[in-house]
Amino acid sequence: MRMKEDPMRNGQLKPGYNVQIGTENQFILAYSLHPRPTDTRGFQPHMEKARQIFGRLPQTVIADAGYGSEENYAYLEKKKIQAVVKYGSYHKEKSKAWKENIGKIENWTYTEMEDTWTCPAGQTLHFRKESKEILESGYEIRKRHYRSHSCEGCPLKNVRRQQEIGKWWLVWNGCGTRSKLGKPCEARKAMRCPYAE
Repeated sequence: MRMKEDPMRNGQLKPGYNVQIGTENQFILAYSLHPRPTDTRGFQPHMEKARQIFGRLPQTVIADAGYGSEENYAYLEKKKIQAVVKYGSYHKEKSKAWKENIGKIENWTYTEMEDTWTCPAGQTLHFRKESKEILESGYEIRKRHYRSHSCEGCPLKNVRRQQEIGKWWLVWNGCGTRSKLGKPCEARKAMRCPYAE
């Protein structure tokens, strides 16, 4: 955990803890200390601490964007906890710049029946393979990989600032978190692949 002050003035990390507090009507009901630097990774242990104290989990949780992650949304859904938890890019996604950025997968079109994505230039990306990533916590993120046949002659080439013509890879986490919870998965991203498979 990086502290705001640095008496040594060399950017070293100092020991610190992340304190989580659960409240209701401005009364503190539960608190927990974590050696984790982010709220995201302290969320579930804090919830389990609250369960330990009260014998059950809360029915409703309201938290800021620091707690927003696919793993935490899946946890809340699994435990059937009603929640209002923003995700990190919520406000950015409302901006005009975000909505006009053709590199953002949220601005592409998904066709469920055909399991394809279509980029703003009209290029179709077809499903190629599935992979998984296991986070430090043990949570498994499944990713679906899509690929276009070619981006040659793309009218948006200069907009994308591509140096060379290649193919687009799209890696998407198909966990359904977005449709169920109104949040795009952290693992979703569009990226340029300079080589053909």
